[in-house]
Amino acid sequence: MTRMPFNPAFKLALLAALCLGSGSPTQAVAQPMGAALLARLDTDGDNAISQAEAETARKALFVRIDRNGDQTLDIDEVHALRETIADLALMLDAMIALRARRMDADGNQLISAEEFDSGGRLFDLADRDGDGMVSAEELSQIAPRR
Repeated sequence: MTRMPFNPAFKLALLAALCLGSGSPTQAVAQPMGAALLARLDTDGDNAISQAEAETARKALFVRIDRNGDQTLDIDEVHALRETIADLALMLDAMIALRARRMDADGNQLISAEEFDSGGRLFDLADRDGDGMVSAEELSQIAPRR
């Protein structure tokens, strides 16, 4: 894998995006991710993320990324983080492509409104225990993991 040169501005932007949940690719993904992020970061239960809660989350994220514990992020740690994010993106891309192929019932490489609407298939994929309901736990299993 070709590594991009170290860019401190990128590192800061990446940390901010990870910590604050910005940069979600679609509104459909952003809303559940936002709710999950709020639930994880809102430690006082007031349904909002305070400056102090955001700072605590940033510090915890830094500790997770600083694998050697030297209180600095070196180029290898930044690359490891970038590779993890790239791997997740590839996995999500493959999952989306697979789901799109499954929805394309007639195989014409187009998903009609009818094919999309008949897509109980996506629901069925999410409803892992088959109880006819998609729980928060089941949603978390198909959502991107951090």
